[in-house]
Amino acid sequence: MLKTFRNINHVEIIAKLLIEHEWEVDGVRVNIYEKGYKFKWDKKAVIRFGQCRYSKREIGLSLKPTEANYKEYAWKVQDTILHEIAHAIEMILYHTKGHREDWKRIAKQIGCDGKMYYDQSKINCVRTKWSLKCPVCNRVSPRVRKPKNPCSCGTCTSTYDPRYKMELIQNY
Repeated sequence: MLKTFRNINHVEIIAKLLIEHEWEVDGVRVNIYEKGYKFKWDKKAVIRFGQCRYSKREIGLSLKPTEANYKEYAWKVQDTILHEIAHAIEMILYHTKGHREDWKRIAKQIGCDGKMYYDQSKINCVRTKWSLKCPVCNRVSPRVRKPKNPCSCGTCTSTYDPRYKMELIQNY
């Protein structure tokens, strides 16, 4: 795992090298680059850190969160690249997608932490216009757009529950 990236171009170089790497997963050698996968910056997203676009065969990193984190949290940037590569490998080997057991096993085999989401309290988040805050656990969830409907905290409950209704905060 890298301790730091020199600059944003260095992030792209490392991402491309990881995409071009031949991985051994479940006893099978897989090269997603040879299957047509390429790297692409996502210049619009501010909350999502990365994305695997299966139909376009793209491994994407969101530019703004990466710029905010590549120096101080290089490990998270690299883990995100590996996370998205694991999605591509899962699709190639098993024709499935998501964060199920196959993906988790693949992610860990290639050096990713195998977690579905990143903890926003442990990285530099891009400032968003809106946030939702849980009145019970105080979890804050950034939002680019103002939510149209009320929602409850996903940490406190798996279905809508008014006891955990998220409070809307306008940040600027």
